[in-house]
Amino acid sequence: MVIGRRGHGWQRWMTVTGCAMAITLLGDGFATGFPMGVVAGNRPPSPSVALALTSPLLPIGQFEAAPCPSLLRTEALARLGDRLRCGFVTVPERHANPTGPTIRLAVAQIRSDRPQAQPDPLVMAQGGPGGSTLMLLEPWWEAIAATPGLGDRDLVLIEQRGTQFSQPYLFCQEIYEVDRQIAPQLPQLSEETINQKTLAAYGACRDRLLGQGVDLGAYNSWENADDIPLVMSALGYDRFNFYGVSYGTMLGQHLMKRHPDRLRSVILDAVVPLNTNYITESLHSHDRALRQLFEQCRRSPVCQREYPRLQETFQAVVAQLERQPITTEGFDAIAYVDAQLQAGRSGRVLAANGEQFWRTVAIDGDGLVNLVISALYDSSLIPQLPEWLREMRSGDWSSLTELASDWFSPLADGMQQSVLCAEEAGFTTPITTDLGSILPELRSLSTDPQEFLDSCRLWPVPTLGPEANRPVSTNIPTLLLSGNLDPVTPPPFGNQVAARLARAYHYTFPGLGHGAFASSDCANRLVRDFLRNPNQAPDGRCAAQVQFMPQVPMIPALHAIAVWGTRVRSLVPLGWQRDPILTNLWRSPETEPNEGRISFMWVVGETGPQALRRLGLTVPLTAQGSQQAGGRTWQLYTSPQSPVQVAATTDGQDTYLIAVESLRQRSRQAILQGAIAGFQLAPAIAVPPKP
Repeated sequence: MVIGRRGHGWQRWMTVTGCAMAITLLGDGFATGFPMGVVAGNRPPSPSVALALTSPLLPIGQFEAAPCPSLLRTEALARLGDRLRCGFVTVPERHANPTGPTIRLAVAQIRSDRPQAQPDPLVMAQGGPGGSTLMLLEPWWEAIAATPGLGDRDLVLIEQRGTQFSQPYLFCQEIYEVDRQIAPQLPQLSEETINQKTLAAYGACRDRLLGQGVDLGAYNSWENADDIPLVMSALGYDRFNFYGVSYGTMLGQHLMKRHPDRLRSVILDAVVPLNTNYITESLHSHDRALRQLFEQCRRSPVCQREYPRLQETFQAVVAQLERQPITTEGFDAIAYVDAQLQAGRSGRVLAANGEQFWRTVAIDGDGLVNLVISALYDSSLIPQLPEWLREMRSGDWSSLTELASDWFSPLADGMQQSVLCAEEAGFTTPITTDLGSILPELRSLSTDPQEFLDSCRLWPVPTLGPEANRPVSTNIPTLLLSGNLDPVTPPPFGNQVAARLARAYHYTFPGLGHGAFASSDCANRLVRDFLRNPNQAPDGRCAAQVQFMPQVPMIPALHAIAVWGTRVRSLVPLGWQRDPILTNLWRSPETEPNEGRISFMWVVGETGPQALRRLGLTVPLTAQGSQQAGGRTWQLYTSPQSPVQVAATTDGQDTYLIAVESLRQRSRQAILQGAIAGFQLAPAIAVPPKP
């Protein structure tokens, strides 16, 4: 899930990723020959661009081994040993000029260990355009490894030209700096001001890249598609299977038209038709996805019981934020990546919590709409949306931080701009949407297509012309996958492409968003069965069973504990473990999705605000009244924008504090109420058991 340039929906990253991915997978460049921007702390990254190589280290179309990026040095991938190899393949910057400037494409390859491995590998391509394919190696590989029979052929990931680990990397530092500048003040800025600042940043990025010798017109889908067979030949392969997600499906269709003889089969996941401009259709797609979410909630007994008025809740939260915007924090994965680079080169290890990479962002009603639409990209976030909206409706805004966790995401802005302006701007027409048929909360997004055209006027690339938008018609076996909650590439897009293919099998997953593979075991099995026999439709009955189901917070069972060194006895969730060092603290197990902790504190000789400060919280607390329990009066406190609740009671001149931190409001409340109800002061101080 990415929100692209905040407030500019046409630039929303058409890719498959998620918040956790952004934090755990970003990392170093290759150890050799890999110029990348590096930042220290929260300094903006320097431009990460290498000029096209006028004298390649190796001839065109030859593989050059290199150490894998540190992002691939994970425990799961380390188990592959020498089955995983990385490197570069040099390709012409323009394929029509093979003796001209060259660029280098990063490649990762996992060789199958099956005794009867198939000779035709699976090539996988990320979306965007401008997203990094190599960043998805671990989740894609884990999905393959977890699906019996899917790993019986080699896997190849090619970092598309202009993206993060290829050379050059067309990242626009100028746009990133504008994003960081305006994020804390978005509600106060007019749309015109935001557009002016953003367009000026595009102009500055354009000037810098041109000054460094980058041929912006060479970064289009045709050149991109022509790279793939050249790379595969360099790796020693003839025919191959191709998987593309989001923009990767556009790339796949160009590949089907330009190099059909190299393709055994094609898988298109989150399909974009070549003859439909997704930008001008985006408002309809967003509207459709939100209406589908509300309708599926109405049809779900669990969702209807827990969230009976989901659409009204959404509308109320948008209206509340429009009246009174909220300031929260968004994760800056761009700075995180560059800090990882610096840490990797110096041998340091970044702090696990990444606190220094959270940036202040201000969110109004339009901002929330953008965040919810972005959450619909990620199938792992969709089940959490109803609870997040319920919490915000109740005045608990801590969920906004979770929604905004991908606010600043790495993207090759220059590559994205070159691809879209060459392919989409040529047949973009003024929007004619009847706004009366669109949800009122979405109507402010109707200006996005015009903003796209304005940006393309600043980006000097020739359009590819009508041929680029001609739909593909072929007998290459093709599997198409769609999520019914996808906010940018809805199932009708897949139907449109499938209708022109002689051997096409299209499956829709009711409860999924943008990208089905690696989001559903059913989708993974369909991919496996299709690759085994592309000439036969796989059994897709499981697809209809992938339904939307809200993730309702669990109310944990509690058990009695004693806080060592105090007289306190109370209750904590069953299964939570006492911290071995901070023995007044209990944590949830790592396997539990709703991370949480509870701590108890005995403050001697202090009461009131002075005692509360002993908790060391970095967020302000707001008094929420009091309650009686066990003959004691408890003062209750909460932090509206952080998942923390505190209870305090006095005993003479002493204060006893209970602090609960848990992502879900209902869990926090239940745990705190249980701890209050079970609170006692025993006659004797508790001591740890003897070893």
